[in-house]
Amino acid sequence: MCGTSCLRESGYVFPVLAQWVREIVISLWRIFGGQKVRVDIPESSFDELTGATLDFEQVKQGMKTEVQQLERLKVGRCLVEREGRQQAKEKR
Repeated sequence: MCGTSCLRESGYVFPVLAQWVREIVISLWRIFGGQKVRVDIPESSFDELTGATLDFEQVKQGMKTEVQQLERLKVGRCLVEREGRQQAKEKR
């Protein structure tokens, strides 16, 4: 998932691959991990393998569905980048 950030602190839940995302066009608010998170939808996204432009409406719907399903299944938790990096260091 790209461009999702926790309200409690600036940062991203899922890092964005800058080469595949150009500009954020809209932001949606969803519940994830029991917290309200902002989901930034890029204006244009590209397929990682082919480089083809992805349909905006499909990307938007896919991102909304992904966050909804993660919350419904109670999978994952809301992390800011700093916390994720700290956990990765601890597991080395």
